[in-house]
Amino acid sequence: MMVDRVSDILIRLGFEVQVTAYAHLIENASLHYLQTSSFPANTAFSILKYFPDLFVMHKAIRPLYGTFFIVLLSKGKVLSKSAVDVYTNYFPSNILVASENDPKTVLAKWLYKVDQPMPLELLIKQDIACHQK
Repeated sequence: MMVDRVSDILIRLGFEVQVTAYAHLIENASLHYLQTSSFPANTAFSILKYFPDLFVMHKAIRPLYGTFFIVLLSKGKVLSKSAVDVYTNYFPSNILVASENDPKTVLAKWLYKVDQPMPLELLIKQDIACHQK
């Protein structure tokens, strides 16, 4: 499961990881249908529906760099315009998008950067680890 793979990589790098995906925020199983339902535009519903999958922080890295959200995508999937609109309007700019490239590699990139995805561990070491307190 990708959430476990990504969490393992981050924990190994000293981060604390909390799953924040819709199913974890909305524990009442009778409401899980809302995630796949279409409703008229509603800010609260949209935020819940597209809430990032993971909240990540590292106590030894300055919060500006060491605290961020991660959105997990299945292989070959892309973010919908609706999801990007929610992230743009209601979340901080440091959102990481991660996807499985193959069974051994998780690729990642910052949502608002035009960079090509790179292995998650390399991206974290390159962009974040250098900001330790």
